[in-house]
Amino acid sequence: MRSAWLAALAFSAVGCVARWGQQGAREGDAVPPGGDGALGDAAPVPCDAPESFLLHHFTGSAASEVEAGRAMDLAVEARDACGRLVTGYLGTVRFASTDAGARLPPPTAFTPADAGARLFPGGARLFAVGAQFVYVFDGTVSGSLGPIAVVDQEPNSETMLVVGGWNAKRVGASVWSSHDGVSWRPPGSPTGEHAAGAVHAGRLFLAAGLGPGGGEARGVFASAEGVHWTAVGELPADRSYGELCSFGGELFFLGGWDGSAAHTEVYVSDDGASWSLAGHLPQARDSGTAAVYRGELWYGGGWLADLPQDALFRSADGRSWSAAGTLPAARTNGALAEFNDRLWWAGGEWWPPGGDGVLQNGVWSSDGGVVWQAEPSLPAGMVGGFVTFQGALYFLGNRAASERGEVLRLDGGAWTAVGLLPTGDDFGEPHLFGARLAYRRNRVVAGDEPVWLSDDGVDWGWALPGARAEGGAAVLGGRVWYAGGLDDLDATRVEVWSSGDGLIWQAETPLPAARKAFGLVAFAGRLWLFGGSVAGSDEDPYADVWSTDGVAWRVEAPLPDPLADFAAEVHGGAIWIAGGQNQGIETAVVRRSTDGATWQTLTPLPAARSWPGMASHAGRIWVVGGRAADDSLTANVWSTADGSSWTTHAALPQRRAAPAVLSFGGWLHVIGGWDGIIERAEVFRTDDGSGWTEVGQLPQPTDSAGAVIFSAP
Repeated sequence: MRSAWLAALAFSAVGCVARWGQQGAREGDAVPPGGDGALGDAAPVPCDAPESFLLHHFTGSAASEVEAGRAMDLAVEARDACGRLVTGYLGTVRFASTDAGARLPPPTAFTPADAGARLFPGGARLFAVGAQFVYVFDGTVSGSLGPIAVVDQEPNSETMLVVGGWNAKRVGASVWSSHDGVSWRPPGSPTGEHAAGAVHAGRLFLAAGLGPGGGEARGVFASAEGVHWTAVGELPADRSYGELCSFGGELFFLGGWDGSAAHTEVYVSDDGASWSLAGHLPQARDSGTAAVYRGELWYGGGWLADLPQDALFRSADGRSWSAAGTLPAARTNGALAEFNDRLWWAGGEWWPPGGDGVLQNGVWSSDGGVVWQAEPSLPAGMVGGFVTFQGALYFLGNRAASERGEVLRLDGGAWTAVGLLPTGDDFGEPHLFGARLAYRRNRVVAGDEPVWLSDDGVDWGWALPGARAEGGAAVLGGRVWYAGGLDDLDATRVEVWSSGDGLIWQAETPLPAARKAFGLVAFAGRLWLFGGSVAGSDEDPYADVWSTDGVAWRVEAPLPDPLADFAAEVHGGAIWIAGGQNQGIETAVVRRSTDGATWQTLTPLPAARSWPGMASHAGRIWVVGGRAADDSLTANVWSTADGSSWTTHAALPQRRAAPAVLSFGGWLHVIGGWDGIIERAEVFRTDDGSGWTEVGQLPQPTDSAGAVIFSAP
């Protein structure tokens, strides 16, 4: 592993024990009390004092500069004043920062297995540009890291793209990007946090919410496709927990919280840019819900005087409001929608006086909003929203912020599980955006994606023009290319697509014949495709080699042997291929070509493998995982500098076949793959092969995906 973690918490105390005094930072403080985070006085303790009393600071190396929003690895070591690691430390550490919007690890208890040192991979993100500090403490002992120079993100930085692949034994079309291997999202940089959302005039809008510093905001953003966002205007006042609704050709923002009180104001705009006061709700509200029902705008539930409400209001024009009765149950953040000419109400939170919120699962409907009848309950208490999609009523929401959200459809007398949202979230809300589902997230950190998109409620993210797995991806001429593969009907395809940003894809000249499980690389100004097979004849591969300049494909000299399910990569000015299978028999063959026509046979892999991952990293070619000759899956990791001999490295934490493997940011990343039972989402990385760390997860499990390093314009 690296000799020093990317960032570690460091503090040098006077004496052997540093005790947290009046000037120490507290959990959640933007700046430590007293202004500089200095420790109070402490009496020296001899170095030979009992070890449990010699804990005094957290040490390591510090990263001096980080891009805003980039994940940092944090390390915490408990050491005594003589520099010795306190291996028996079992305290609970907490974190704080001068950046009030920082994302930091939760309070964490050390265990005996930590032996006094704990790594938090990707544990911190700082967003406020400038000099920042991170603090760690356990009530007695403290440490600090900084100053850290937080700089603006580079607009054209490279990203990792993972394209298509298998998910839950289905072929998917999602495209995910990551700048660090920790956070994955559709390509692009949407903006927004805790905002209200609506679809209006063919665009998605986000308004107000909480800014990176935690205060209420008033900005309004719009997107034509749900990925690229533009600031279009501002509300007349700062608001969070309000409702945004498109009604009668206008966009309305209702109620909300200003940081100290709920409000009655209703603002209106025709384009999201210019806003004016339209009227007032009959009572101040935040965390309520709006819906259009029978040609009127309705608003119900929410907070008033620290109690959830059941009052229901309606308006024929969004300006003049009147009481419309009561909901069947008082709730905050409930779901309100029209379906089959009835008004529906579900889920949300009930807050008993002086108690914590309790999620609810009740569902009701009404003909007119006065008399309510019980409908099939949700499977558990949830916060989310209704949407009518493909003629059915859907509910999208969460049982807890730490769990992935659920996609449910009302089928007859019960709710059917359709899929899962890509991540945990709460207080989100679904919308129908064209023919797609859009899920507006609520609790997100600035820089994360505020909206997830799906064609079916199962696959979420931006997408290829069609579902694909076992195809190939490469970068040529500043564009990402995806070729061939299997579709969702298990048919082998010839289509080739390219994209300049990972978002919008265009058709290119198709392959000469349908292929899957081939090798695809960009080399010497051309795309090269090697071998492969077709569905139904998986064990009878081809030796074909084709290349293209992006316009036309031409036939090249064939491979020495037919081959499929192998890995291909460019390394040291040559094309490398390794492993694979022919006639159902795994091979250990390794070959290299400097022209795509003549091949040099190198030292074989230490064992035969099909479906391995491969990448060029740190001056060596690396082969990862795969399926062995006995059909078992493996976690082996091997590398070579020139093909003359292979070095065995630390095995992956889990067995994998068909993972995506990329060298990025000085790390070798292994992304997703198949474990023999299910697809996986974990992302592991190493810098030198001596050990692996899980740093993140894809939004959904994936194997046999295309993967590239790409610099979007």
